[in-house]
Order: sequence, then structure tokens, then C-alpha cells
Amino acid sequence: MRSRIGTPEFPAESGRYHVYLGNACPWCHRVYLTLVLRGLLKPQAVQAQVPGSQSQSSQGPQQPAQHQENDRPGSSMGSSQGSSLGGSQGSSLGGRQGSRQQGHISITQLADDPTRARRGGWVFDASDPDPVWGAQDLWEVYDSASPGFKGRCTAPLLVDKVTRRIVSNESADIMRMLNTLHLPGCTSVELVPEQLRSEIDALNEQMYESINNGVYRSGFSTSQAAYDAVQQE
Repeated sequence: MRSRIGTPEFPAESGRYHVYLGNACPWCHRVYLTLVLRGLLKPQAVQAQVPGSQSQSSQGPQQPAQHQENDRPGSSMGSSQGSSLGGSQGSSLGGRQGSRQQGHISITQLADDPTRARRGGWVFDASDPDPVWGAQDLWEVYDSASPGFKGRCTAPLLVDKVTRRIVSNESADIMRMLNTLHLPGCTSVELVPEQLRSEIDALNEQMYESINNGVYRSGFSTSQAAYDAVQQE
């Protein structure tokens, strides 16, 4: 699902689009940062500490992950050992303001709970419900926007609130389109200068495997050897 804002199908209009984000997902992190840097979203305090994460990272995996996801952009990092995003133990992206934040594009912060979610792990916290469809989990959003959808229900997810259709669920594409979106009050920050584009693309490719996707490979390691191999990269 990879369309873009700025086409006749999805015109660039303030207040028209909504993004579903989860704080434990690096793909969601970079979309959130792009929204703030471009002035499309009012920044809030970001709390990034997840209780227990330090001890787990120093000791390696405590037990095999119980909720495997595809190692692909936008996948949920759900496991029974993970924190509940936005809950009493989870970290908060955007200061728990979620869809109540003001800006050209609104967001909802998802909670990672594979025991409640279908096909993905992402659900809506009671304090930050789905403002578009009133869905219970991200699967219901996908099914409402694209009936019969059979793939993984991943975040980030960019939707059009007017047509109630999905624009994109690929974080790299969402970032690039947000970078070229010019609405009143947006910053003049250029995140992909033309003269640096080839270097940025090369660096992104390098960072993808070792850092962005490395988070998932570490979290879903089913042996100490596999975990150690990722840490050495």
C-alpha cells in the first residue's frame, strides 16, 4: 500500500490525514520526527525510557519471543515481555496527547498488546481511541479502509480521513512525502537535500540492517548465539 499525498487522489490539505504510530517501533519513530521537524505536528515531550529494557539489553534475550513478526518496515514488536505502549509501564510518544495533538496531520498512539490484537499486535488504548473508525485494533482499521486485506497490519499507517482510504504503510515513503509537503506554517527544513540524496540513500541502506531492523532481530532472537551475532554488527 504505497500511494502518496500530493496526487489528485490524495491532495495536500491541512487536517485531512491521520497517522497511526507505535512508540516501540523505530519505523514509527522516524515518521514522528519527520512530522515534528517539518512543522506538521505540534511537538510534545517524548519519553523514551522503557522499564526493564536496560537489563534485558545487557543480558541478552531472557526467553524466546512469543509473538514473532516479519522483519520488515512497520512491523509491531509485540511479545508478552514487551511494554504496553502508553500504559503504566510503557513509554510515551508525543506525551500521551495522541490524536488530540494539533497540527496539519493528526496522530494516534497505538498500544502493543498481541493478546488483544489480531494480525499484528497493535491495539488502541482507552485514553487514545481511534478517532477515524472507532476501531478496537489496527486490524479493524485495515479491514475498514481496505476490506479483505490479508497482509500484516503494521504501523506506521497513513490514512485519508476524507475518503477513509489508506495512503501508505511504508515508513520511508511516508517520510519522503512529508518532506515535500508544504502547508501554511510548515518549516523550511529540507530533510533530503538534492546534493546529498545519494549519500542519504546509501546510509539508509546501511542503517536499515544493522540498526532499524537490528532492533527486531535482537528482540526476536531465539538463541543467545543469534542475539550475540546481531550485537556484533
